[in-house]
Amino acid sequence: MLTERKNDQFEELLTIREVRSILGVSYGVIYGLIRDGKLRCWKVTGEPVASHEVGESTWGLRFRPSDVREFLEDQLVK
Repeated sequence: MLTERKNDQFEELLTIREVRSILGVSYGVIYGLIRDGKLRCWKVTGEPVASHEVGESTWGLRFRPSDVREFLEDQLVK
């Protein structure tokens, strides 16, 4: 459906501050999740961030809500 595709292509990206609020964890934990490959993020330029590039001084990271949702779903006890 065109509407679904349009929404997927243009979903609003989240800042690290918003992800911190959603997950209820510190920035350090978020950086660790990125480094461990458990949470995907993007540079403001739209390029994926490789896990070896993540450091405490990384700024301008953005997160897709769908990636954050997927991470949370993976954490559910089954």
